[in-house]
Amino acid sequence: MTVEEISSKPLGDREIVLSKEMAERYFPGRNAIGQYLISNIDRETGDTSKIKVVGLVSGVKWHSMMRSYDLVVKSSAPDRKRRLNSTKIVLRLNDNIDRNDFIAAFKPWAAKNLCEGNYFVQSVLSYDDVIRKTENDYRIHSQNTLKYILGAFFVVNLILGTIGCFWLQTRRRVEEIGIRRSFGATRGRIVRMLVSESVILATAAFIIGDLIYLQYALKEGLDQGYVNNNGLNLVDNWINHFGQHFIIVSAGVYLIIIVAVITGTLIPAVKAASVNPVDALRDE
Repeated sequence: MTVEEISSKPLGDREIVLSKEMAERYFPGRNAIGQYLISNIDRETGDTSKIKVVGLVSGVKWHSMMRSYDLVVKSSAPDRKRRLNSTKIVLRLNDNIDRNDFIAAFKPWAAKNLCEGNYFVQSVLSYDDVIRKTENDYRIHSQNTLKYILGAFFVVNLILGTIGCFWLQTRRRVEEIGIRRSFGATRGRIVRMLVSESVILATAAFIIGDLIYLQYALKEGLDQGYVNNNGLNLVDNWINHFGQHFIIVSAGVYLIIIVAVITGTLIPAVKAASVNPVDALRDE
């Protein structure tokens, strides 16, 4: 639906508006507008109730670092039995309306005209301001900074530990390198041998560790999807999809390990292979 259609035509009882991400999940590769979804099935008769998708909107999230939620907009009669202390109303502006000008003009008009008993307009904020306010109230930036620091600390320790381990292992083989050089082994062949052995060893260790974690994840039910504390399903993407998430993260960790292993092996291997065989054997 266009902005004009949404503004002029209220939603019917059997019509809904979906987020684009949610529409892609139910109607992959197709235009969701005009399609139908089953909203209810009568267990006794087997009859189904269908609702029609009449519009799409962007996903909704309550802070900038969050993924979008599933969103369904539908018409509903107000519940007059329910008393609300406060509520939030979202206004969608036409593209030709400046947001700041609208807020500046709307605030005094709302304070004068939108009052009914004890109900009044408390504040008018833009969507970006709501996100920033939420991030400040819940200290999202501080939490993200802490996560980045811990993540960087883990990665740095992983890289330094791996490099140090293979560096020491390679340096301990100087005598073996000297013997191989005395029997005619070239520098390039020695370097390739040491690097390939380290990569194979690291790969074997990674596969074992990955399989152990996979068993733990399956046992804890991490493959069953994720629902946040409010009971809302997050938009389905590679982060929520266990198989894709496991493969992508494992590939990233494996790449970091291999780069660290090659770095920790290649540098001392090149230096050791350049040493005179006689000097290497005498020093050992």
